[in-house]
Amino acid sequence: MAESTLNFENFFNIIKGECQTSDTTTFSVDPSTESRLWDVPVATKQDVEDAVRSANEAFKSWSTTPFGERVDKILQWKHLYEPHIEDFTKLLIAECGKPRPVAAGEAKEILALFDHNVQLRMPEERIEDDTRIAITRHVPVGVVAAICPWNFPLVLSVGKILPALLTGCSIIVKPSPFTPYSALKMVELAQKVFPPGVVQIIGGDDSIGPALVQHPDISKVTFTGSSATGKRIMASAAATLKRVTLELGGNDPAIVYPDVDIEKTAPEVAQGCFVFCGQVCVATKRVYVHESIYEPFLKSMVDAVSRMEVGKADSPSTTMGPMQNKMQYEKVQDLVADSKAQGYKFALAPHPIEGEGYYISPSIVDNPPPTARIVMEEQFGPIVPVLKWSDERDVIAAANGTTSGLGASVWSADVSRAERVVKIFVSIVPASDVVSGNSSVIRELYDASPSPSSLTFSRSNLSDGTRSSCIQCLRAGNECILAGSRRGGDFSRFRRSHREQSSTPALSRANIGHGQHEQSRDDEKVIDDPIYAELTNPGDALQILAQLAANDSRVPNHPNDSTTFGHFPATPSAKQSGTDTAFNMGSQIESTQPPVLQSTLSETETLVIGVLGTDTVGRLIHHYAANYHTFCPLAPKQLLATTDPRGAAVDEPFLLTVLLTIASKDEPAYKDIHQHCWKYLKRHLLDILLATPSTLRVGSVEGLLLLAEWVPYMQLETCSYPNMFPRNLSAVEDNMAWSLIGQAVRHSYLLRLDKASFRETAIGESQELENRNLLAWIFVYISDRQISVRMGQSFWSRGPSLSTNFTANDFPSLRLRADAEHKYAHVLQATIELTQLLHNVHDTLYSCKERTTQMVRRGDYNRYLDDFRHSMSAWKDRWDGLEASPKLNCTLHIFKEYVRLYANSFAFQSLLSRAAHHTRPAGENRTATSGPRGAPSLFPRGIMSTAEGAYVLEAVDAARGILTITVQTSSQAQIRYMPFRFYVYTVYSAVFLYKADVFGTFVGTEHTEVANLVQHFIQVLEEAAISDCHIASRFASLLKRMWLPDGQCHSPKRTASSAAANHANVLSQHCELPQNTELLDDGIRHDFASSMQVPEPIQISTPYFNLFCPEFSTLESELVEYGLGSPDFPL
Repeated sequence: MAESTLNFENFFNIIKGECQTSDTTTFSVDPSTESRLWDVPVATKQDVEDAVRSANEAFKSWSTTPFGERVDKILQWKHLYEPHIEDFTKLLIAECGKPRPVAAGEAKEILALFDHNVQLRMPEERIEDDTRIAITRHVPVGVVAAICPWNFPLVLSVGKILPALLTGCSIIVKPSPFTPYSALKMVELAQKVFPPGVVQIIGGDDSIGPALVQHPDISKVTFTGSSATGKRIMASAAATLKRVTLELGGNDPAIVYPDVDIEKTAPEVAQGCFVFCGQVCVATKRVYVHESIYEPFLKSMVDAVSRMEVGKADSPSTTMGPMQNKMQYEKVQDLVADSKAQGYKFALAPHPIEGEGYYISPSIVDNPPPTARIVMEEQFGPIVPVLKWSDERDVIAAANGTTSGLGASVWSADVSRAERVVKIFVSIVPASDVVSGNSSVIRELYDASPSPSSLTFSRSNLSDGTRSSCIQCLRAGNECILAGSRRGGDFSRFRRSHREQSSTPALSRANIGHGQHEQSRDDEKVIDDPIYAELTNPGDALQILAQLAANDSRVPNHPNDSTTFGHFPATPSAKQSGTDTAFNMGSQIESTQPPVLQSTLSETETLVIGVLGTDTVGRLIHHYAANYHTFCPLAPKQLLATTDPRGAAVDEPFLLTVLLTIASKDEPAYKDIHQHCWKYLKRHLLDILLATPSTLRVGSVEGLLLLAEWVPYMQLETCSYPNMFPRNLSAVEDNMAWSLIGQAVRHSYLLRLDKASFRETAIGESQELENRNLLAWIFVYISDRQISVRMGQSFWSRGPSLSTNFTANDFPSLRLRADAEHKYAHVLQATIELTQLLHNVHDTLYSCKERTTQMVRRGDYNRYLDDFRHSMSAWKDRWDGLEASPKLNCTLHIFKEYVRLYANSFAFQSLLSRAAHHTRPAGENRTATSGPRGAPSLFPRGIMSTAEGAYVLEAVDAARGILTITVQTSSQAQIRYMPFRFYVYTVYSAVFLYKADVFGTFVGTEHTEVANLVQHFIQVLEEAAISDCHIASRFASLLKRMWLPDGQCHSPKRTASSAAANHANVLSQHCELPQNTELLDDGIRHDFASSMQVPEPIQISTPYFNLFCPEFSTLESELVEYGLGSPDFPL
């Protein structure tokens, strides 16, 4: 064994067993003083190639080296290291800023790593029988790349090297540029033992890691660091099918029960939070303390932390040194500043530390909100939130409510309870560590896993002693009675409410056999008996069969009854006759002891209890009610006002999940929560698609309609189309909304909600359910008509009967005194009437392409538009004076103006289409090689000189009205949360105005007024957006490309003349206009491009659309399908 002669003043990359320098060097700094440390070489691309080539050559011989010889080499390396423990301790103090005890502990831990790894064995697994032998061997994978972090540079690099060497792999280490020194020296020491190329290390900048991960000759990557970097490594490694091992960050919770010894436990918890300034992946990042001991525990914890001394790492009295690097120092300072800005209370406030070094004093935040950054993010620094808890399920849900990996700890004097609780945590790899004293801590270390496991509780162990075999009966307060084996029957009549059982006297034969009661039962028998039901189709037959199975004890005595029952096994109650059978069957079943079953929580309960927590669910429901519900008051008030989210998860699983998904979609703080909700929602959507029995409820229809109004745009990327966002997402959102509404229509027909449109009263339904059914069906009708018009598709539903005139009085659930300010019922009636107008305009003007083309050519559509104007005038007289809440007033009038624009724009497009076709010479099919200087004006003698002038002016007025309403509305309180369709209506009007401007509608100052209005509208959209992903931001960006100069929309610059020439060229090429067409009048037409630049035309993979010569269609389909679905608006 070679003697160690390490020089701790010079540092090198190790390639092919040699110490190598580089033309470029870098250095780190001592975090205690910010003074410069030693220079280290920066590896080049060629260095990476040389190292990989050398590692592959070394692998050939090292992989065939006998296992025992590999172990001997590793032990030789250990013996070389032992004399240098103090040298490495000093090195760790300098590069990491660790207090001496922490640095010495890491240096000594290396010996334990050596001892542990050399004891590992990989025996063959041999299975044989008389005919064959199966042998399983563990073989080396090849060259391994190890990317190491900055917080424990020595332990984590050696911890990656030893397993690789033991298994016969060669390895290349890439240390962190913040802390490269100890790893460089450790690998340099290994060269005295191992053959060249077996262990190498190359330091440098951030380009080295990606080069190793992407290299085709690297077989495996092991990485320790942040989750974000880990995701990028996994994605990059997938291209070459590399094996990947990731050890990522953690947001580690500690749960403290009220039975702990506070004086002993609090200092231990504090030490787990602030060791090495919290820069440890398994350090405690969140502390949950039971409310009964919260104040004394917090005080004891503050006292313990206050005794920690912050100072230079090499000082013997120092407990906490500096942050390791400036980047992490600034991140923690930002978290501290954010907590202060949010007004959170500090149990231990940070104080400034003067002088050099990255020092931050420890701080404790007192019970911040569960969604605060300080709780949701991994701090990796000396600031920790302490939170109260009262309910065990809630605190477990809160502890699990992170996408980061966990090192969770449970502190309790009851070891069995601690062991039980940790088994509920997700993705567990058990590793127990019992702390001395009265408290027991069960510590679980496991990797990042965003998918929670289902929580299972035994119904026999509920705190109130309830014994129940199904969760629904438990929630409803009913005793659950297991029915006999009658498949397909409805046995809900056997469930007895506890209150009913206690208050209803026992019935006997003496008081039930005669008189009026008997007559009532006979009448009821005729009505309810399924044998009298209609049989018109196979579906009716199945319904009768199911009802007979459920009611077989009450089937009348027909001549063939005995033969019918002869096919079924007799039960004790079936042997009785008459009324005895009807009433004694219940007592017979109730006397049977129900079995105790293990019942798992439903998926929505798991989301509410095990992922989000009831407190978070309550806040999200309140956020939805305050910001979204007013726009579409479809969710039941009972659900929005619930104080029992768990019960809501049972009663309305899909609808509740929809509300949570919508409420979390527009808030950056709820991003992770939104992903969880969306994941669970997709499972519900599959059940709805398959129409499983559990989804056949009106809440499913309500949820589908609400989801169609607020499609969760952040979650629309799929593995099949990962790059679709945000280029053509607008069209995707409309497609999804159309599909969801179609599913709502089909579900409504399954539930026979369409009967509600005829004011039929369903027998046996409560008034509340009838009101919900009617409201759901009305919204189905409205949503179907509006989305179908937007998409240019056929209607999904027949809708309410045209003879039914629904008024505000038909919607009592919208006329509650608490909602008086909104005028929900009146706004709904006004919307129904507007929707009917929209429906008739669509059916009349756009019923089919042939009819539309015929009307355009003949120009005889004016009578329909005149009648529409008359109907719209009557609507205004009736509803313009309605004083609703600001949100509803805004959306109602936007919808009104949209209907006006939709109808009257027909005249404008008719004029444009006729102009395009009439200027084409008959029988000629050629493409003009040159064109006029500008796009043709449709109004060379003024708008009123044309037959369509009045309609065009009304369309322009409606479009301007939509934008005016929008810019006068609060962008952050109202526009931000509007349903998607209202964004489309507003953008529709902006595109119409652009098109009208291009073809000469505006002259003089009117053009400037319109351009300023659109620019103001774009600003409102930008203010409403909370991120670049928000629909308002995407629409604003697209409108900039259309309306604003290149300097503001980052498009290639062009001159006004070239823009005009392009307009003319496009027009002449696709409409084949003669060069001297009479449509052109440059003296009259105002070309908006003279003052604004226009983007260059681009090639897009969509059906051809020419802005200046369209085939006849609705403007909206042009906008969504071709305009907003493109990266640039085509000209």
